[in-house]
Amino acid sequence: MAQTSLKYYIDRYLQGNLTPEESRELMRLLNDEQHEKELDDIMDAQLLNWSESKMQFPEVTERIQRKVQEKIREENRQQPGLRVAHRNRKWYAAAASFLVLLSLGYYLFYPVKTIPAIKETAASLTDIKAPQSNRATITLSDGSVVYLDSAGNGQLAVQGGIQLIKLASGKIAYQTASGEIINEVRYNTLTNPRGSKVVDITLSDGSRVWLNAGSSITYPIAFVGGERNVTLKGEGYFEVQKDPAKKFIVTCGGIQTEVLGTRFNIDGYTEDASKITLLEGSIKISGSAPATRSKILKPGQQTQVGRDWKTIYVNEENVMSWKSGYFSLDGLSFTEIMNQLERWYDIEVVYSSGVPNIGLFGKIGRDLSLAEVANSLGDMGVSCRIEHGRLIIK
Repeated sequence: MAQTSLKYYIDRYLQGNLTPEESRELMRLLNDEQHEKELDDIMDAQLLNWSESKMQFPEVTERIQRKVQEKIREENRQQPGLRVAHRNRKWYAAAASFLVLLSLGYYLFYPVKTIPAIKETAASLTDIKAPQSNRATITLSDGSVVYLDSAGNGQLAVQGGIQLIKLASGKIAYQTASGEIINEVRYNTLTNPRGSKVVDITLSDGSRVWLNAGSSITYPIAFVGGERNVTLKGEGYFEVQKDPAKKFIVTCGGIQTEVLGTRFNIDGYTEDASKITLLEGSIKISGSAPATRSKILKPGQQTQVGRDWKTIYVNEENVMSWKSGYFSLDGLSFTEIMNQLERWYDIEVVYSSGVPNIGLFGKIGRDLSLAEVANSLGDMGVSCRIEHGRLIIK
């Protein structure tokens, strides 16, 4: 079932998987008074481990206790009214203790991991691994959030007779109870953040959708009425279940793609320059800006939607490289390639001397670390280095 955000971020920290963005969110939640009770419960569990470790690591425990006391005294000097006006002393001390524990790292609880953890932290300054897990979330119609990477297999939620389940393969699917009639439209949103592996979901009609990193899709848990409507942000690959009575419509950046049953890819990361590619069947693309127009695609064709629409034949393997596990550099501008790296590794690309005028070709595996990718770029004439979560292009 849905998990609370604070526990989710703390668990990811203790597992060593917290990203810089998630670290900032964790600190924000720790400073939010609404999470006092939740933090109390987490502290109780963590401090049990702390007390159990005292006999084995008395020197470390004493060191932490001294730092906690120093932290409390320092905060009281800087904000003397805080503990009276906004916090009770017990919770304030617990919060300060926990923040110190976070700053020291999780080696206190898992001492056998001390050396690898320190090495990994140092290595992160000069290298970043490819996504090791799927960090996607599903926001349910009631606003609660299911975190897929920490959810077990089986039923995750029930909404109006529709079951949201996680299969043993890690895939997400919706199941309707036999004979159940659904009349109310309820929407869920599947979000796959930057730095996350590709996620796929089977909708209630049997259609399947794969989402690239930095993408999301909003869809009804059951399709009611004469159309199947979903909204995409980012990039998604669709295999739509055929239903002549209900056309399937994807809205992305003001462009509608209509199908009855087919396979196609939509790259809508940049709303004013979406790329829609048909792999099988037939699709109709419609838009109203800057002028109303439409286009019917044939297999192998791609329409690049911007101020001027352009339809070309493309190499389908290159278009679908993100789903097949590699970066295809052919036919892309330098910035388009760097944008892909930013989303996949959750980094920032910095052009210290402007965008280089270099054409890149070939393939690079998406399972490589950022340092290995940088080496491949170096072989192609791109001078670059990794520095604190950024790829610096010289």
